[in-house]
Amino acid sequence: MTMKEILFAVTSFTRCQTCCDVGHLFTVLSSLLLCFIVTSCGQDSLEETSPEPSPSPCIDSTRLCLDTGLPVCYVTTRNNISISSRDEYVTATMHIVHNGKSLFEDTLLRIKGRGQASWTSMFPKRPYKLKLSSRYELLGMPANKHFVLLANYTDKSLMRTAIGFKVGELLEREWTPQSRFVELVLNGKYQGNYQLTESVRAGKHRINVSNSGLILEYLYPERVVEEPFYFITKNFQLGYGFKYPDEDDMTEECVKYAADLMDRFERQLTDSNCVTGYTDFIDLESWAKWYYHLNILMQREYNTYLVKYDNTDNSKICLGPLWDFEWSLGVGYYDGKERPCQDHYLVTEKYFRKLIESPLFIAEVTKIHRQYGKRVREGVLRYYEELSDYLRISQKLNFKCWPILDKRISVGGYPLGSWEKEVECDRQFFIDHYDYIDMLINCNTRVVRTYYSTRRHC
Repeated sequence: MTMKEILFAVTSFTRCQTCCDVGHLFTVLSSLLLCFIVTSCGQDSLEETSPEPSPSPCIDSTRLCLDTGLPVCYVTTRNNISISSRDEYVTATMHIVHNGKSLFEDTLLRIKGRGQASWTSMFPKRPYKLKLSSRYELLGMPANKHFVLLANYTDKSLMRTAIGFKVGELLEREWTPQSRFVELVLNGKYQGNYQLTESVRAGKHRINVSNSGLILEYLYPERVVEEPFYFITKNFQLGYGFKYPDEDDMTEECVKYAADLMDRFERQLTDSNCVTGYTDFIDLESWAKWYYHLNILMQREYNTYLVKYDNTDNSKICLGPLWDFEWSLGVGYYDGKERPCQDHYLVTEKYFRKLIESPLFIAEVTKIHRQYGKRVREGVLRYYEELSDYLRISQKLNFKCWPILDKRISVGGYPLGSWEKEVECDRQFFIDHYDYIDMLINCNTRVVRTYYSTRRHC
């Protein structure tokens, strides 16, 4: 921040005060001089560098500097220690400010790293898990102790997760996480545009399972064996850990019950003499919505959660919510000099290779498209417009901090060079792929893994 900008900020600040004496103005000016700390991002500097002051005055002084239209989330760890583990929490305080107003006062919380590839890949912009000391409403989201800060580092549009959640809302899924975009300042250093998000957990305002319910998470073989409680199915050889019950409440009987339930479902699904028997185990609408949600976004990497709301026979296995959208909208399916939008195909992994052979399942997917499809298409395109305006200033600061728009990061093909081009490419891809699915269904074509070419390119 230059001296000219500081003086302009002082002028702007004093104009909006009802009274401001010379002493108060001097205090404000002194605080604004500390705003140089905001130009420090991770280990690199946005502009000039200066000695790092103590964290408390930095938190107070930077509130006038990050005026991007987004709330600013200030997190300060005890003794400014770094967050270097997904397993060990660090004690911290947090303060959220928006438009000059304090929305959430400092409180004792714990913070640690989170994610699988997003953490182990050692990307410099890192995601975090928050555990508050009490249940709090954050930025209008229902009260809870557990939230996450998504970095969206490999997503150069910054929007894919928000778009994915929006599709879940438009489809009226059982539960879709709420989220809010924020600017993150960690230990006095600006970290970029983040997404403060509800985590996937059991709870009244999240996945509202009963005491006898289950939330299972599919995990890769090398990852599932690290879980304190897990099982691997006999037929499909899929590994599942437990999101609920919590580890302290888990029993071997619960593991046996869940493993037996999934084995019986898989046997019914693979029984060549059984066309509809699998519906005794799963909520067909939930699975069809999940499949439609996944394919509308052409999502390559995704977390799979299975939910059984109680242990009665009336409670069937639901699928969802979808999570992890950074590799959606075709990202990860291509590796070329340009980012093509012409190759469109549908995901048929895990159980869906069998389900798409079922006329009953295809009929349910078709019904969902005809009931929700137009609403999803129009709602997503409106949301792109809203987010493009909302994030326009924030993205500039984020990519000044993390200059990756002309670099290849993880998957994603050839970089497009600007945030605007990345957003437009995603938006056009959504239109093309939606129109392809609409064509398949309206032509009464079997929804199978297939390829379709258009003449559009990003």
